[in-house]
Amino acid sequence: MHNPTIALLWQCWRLTRRSYVLLMVITIVMHLRTMTFTFPNAPSDAQQLMRNFLAIQASKSTFMLAIFATLLVLTVNGRAGFPLRFEYRLPIDVKLLAAIPLLYLSVACISFYVVTALLTRLLFN
Repeated sequence: MHNPTIALLWQCWRLTRRSYVLLMVITIVMHLRTMTFTFPNAPSDAQQLMRNFLAIQASKSTFMLAIFATLLVLTVNGRAGFPLRFEYRLPIDVKLLAAIPLLYLSVACISFYVVTALLTRLLFN
């Protein structure tokens, strides 16, 4: 790669891709399971009320899981400290060295929530 910024972004993805995909699948399964939970003996009005309540709770739990998953992605490799500690050899400014992983992890955290919210919107309207 000719651009060190792109190389650092690729390194961030390379370090977190497996755990990111695994946690994305867990997040989607948990969210869809919550949204498809049924109440067989309840009247239709109570079912709609409980479904609305579960939708709110599923959104809250997905948001909390997104934050937890981002923190877990950082530590899943079993290495302590800054995950890109060997990347100081790249010819980039220290500000970029700190900003790129921070922005990458922020986008990853946002994507855990946005992907499940869009999937829920498509499936359940």
